[in-house]
Amino acid sequence: MKENVWKLSILSLVGVSILMLLPLLYAEFKHINNVITDPQKYIRILGSFSILVAIKNTVIFILITIPITVVLGFIIAYLVSEMKHKRIVGIAIITPIFLPSLVIGIFFKFLYSSIFYEFVNQDIYLMFIFIWSTIGYVFLFYYVSLLRRERSIEEAAALDGASEARIFFSVIVPTTHKTTVLSLVFTLYNAVRVFRYSYSLWGEFPDISVYMIQNSLHNNLKELKIDYLMTAANIFMIFIVMCLLLIFSYEKYSKRNEGI
Repeated sequence: MKENVWKLSILSLVGVSILMLLPLLYAEFKHINNVITDPQKYIRILGSFSILVAIKNTVIFILITIPITVVLGFIIAYLVSEMKHKRIVGIAIITPIFLPSLVIGIFFKFLYSSIFYEFVNQDIYLMFIFIWSTIGYVFLFYYVSLLRRERSIEEAAALDGASEARIFFSVIVPTTHKTTVLSLVFTLYNAVRVFRYSYSLWGEFPDISVYMIQNSLHNNLKELKIDYLMTAANIFMIFIVMCLLLIFSYEKYSKRNEGI
C-alpha cells in the first residue's frame, strides 16, 4: 500500500514539474538573463505608471481588507458562540462561501449599476464584496476554535475578580493565535484572487482605483508582454512572501509569549 502511495506521489510530482515548474523556471531564467543584459529596460518597466498603480492598489487593498476581515470574523464568531440560536445565525453568516464567484459578481454588478454607481467608489465597493464573501471562512475557523476552548481558565479568572473585558483580551484572544494565523493565511490567499470579482464587475480595464497586480498580469499575458508579465509576477511573489513571513513571525511571537 505504501509503495503504491509513493509511486502515485512521484507521478504527481513529475507531472507538476513538467507542466508548471519547468516552464516557470525557464521563464524566470530568461527574465533574469534579460535583466542582466539590459537593466535599463526593467528600470523603465518598474517605473511605468501601470505597474506603480497596480502595486500601490494591491498593497492598500491587502493592508486594509485582511485586518478588517479577521477582526470582524473573530468578533462575530465570539458573539455567535454565546448566543442561544447559534446554528441559524452561523448558517446565515457562512452562506456566501458556498456561492460561486460568478454569481457574486453578477449580483453585485446589478446592485452597483442600479443603486451604488453614483455615490460609492469602486475600490470601497470591491473591499466590501471581498469582506462579505470571505468573512464566512474566518467566522467558521474562530467559531470552531471558540466552541472547543477550555472555559475553566475563564471561570478561574472570573472568580479572581477579572472583568469580562480583561478575560476577553487576556485569556480568550491569546488562546486563538493558531486560528488567527490560519485565518490570516487563508484571507491572504483569497485577497490575491480578488481579480475574479473585479473582472466580473468591470471587465479587463476597471477604474484606476481597483487596477491591481492581477489585472496587470492578465493584460500582459493576453498581449504576450513577457517582460512586463514576469516583472509584475516577481513583485507579486515577493510581496506575498513578505506577508507570509510577517504572519509566521506573529505565530512565533505568540508561541513565545504562550510559553512564558
